[in-house]
Order: sequence, then C-alpha cells, then structure tokens
Amino acid sequence: MNLFDAAKAATSILQLGSIAANAAGVIVDSLSSKEEVTDANKAKRLADKKIAADNKSKGGLSDTKKRIGANDYRKGGYVLSTVDNRKMKND
Repeated sequence: MNLFDAAKAATSILQLGSIAANAAGVIVDSLSSKEEVTDANKAKRLADKKIAADNKSKGGLSDTKKRIGANDYRKGGYVLSTVDNRKMKND
C-alpha cells in the first residue's frame, strides 16, 4: 500500500500525522523515485487537509462574542469594558 492509499484509509489524527511525517521524509530523500515523490506529495496534501478539517471549529460562539449582554463592534476590536470612567464636569 502506498502512502496516498494509506492517507485515504486513515481514520485517526495519529495515523494521519505519521503518514504526513513519512511523506515529508520521502519528499526530502534524494534517493526516492519520481513516482514515490508524487505519491508522497499527494499523501501529504490529503493528510494535511484531513487534519485541518478535524481541527476546524465544531460550531458555537467565538471567543470574542458574548451570547448575552452588550457586544462591542467598534473598529479597534473587542474590549473588555465599555464603561466611561471620565470625570463628569459640572457647569
């Protein structure tokens, strides 16, 4: 079984990580044939794509947006407090 077939059949992140590492070793090795390098490139791309898809967010709210209360949409980014603490001037 070549690396690309192994990457297609892999189901766990650990398997994909080892396949990506083996593929990188084949790509760097100067004694590898052209077919082995092509197969390793395809396997590494597929393994990286599967790992990225598994690491993708599974939904839910982001870290910067609260479900309840005030949300701050100003240009400077999310700030923790929007309270105005300046002194009030009495006329």
